[in-house]
Amino acid sequence: MSQLHLVRFPDFARELVRLNVKVMLVGGDQGLRAAKEATDAIPIIVAACDPLDSLVASIARPGGKATGLTCVSSELAGKRLQLLKELLSPLTRVAILYNPEDRNKPWEYKQSQEAADKLKLTLRAYEARSSIEIDEAFTARADEVLE
Repeated sequence: MSQLHLVRFPDFARELVRLNVKVMLVGGDQGLRAAKEATDAIPIIVAACDPLDSLVASIARPGGKATGLTCVSSELAGKRLQLLKELLSPLTRVAILYNPEDRNKPWEYKQSQEAADKLKLTLRAYEARSSIEIDEAFTARADEVLE
């Protein structure tokens, strides 16, 4: 989408409010931001793969008039660790491989760290931006296990 269209999102949202629509369907964090600024009375449904933490209270309970779908699975990080611990008892250490350049992954890592703390797990993160860094992370992990 061109920058021109993104800049016009607030205008589009205000126009929908003027038209007295019953519900707004928006895409992405820019669409949600524009809709929330335009109204607090019209329900908003968002479909996004963007981090929405600055715009909603949580993905599970966004609060206000916003709800919707996201492909961001950060809030499931804790549940994944909980299931892993139940399946592999007595699990005490977990390694996570993630790409910090994916703007969703640092947030997901933070959620994983918080869950690991609650579950009394030691969490070790390995950053990988390329296949070479993935190989290096696995080599580093193998070296740690052998120590």
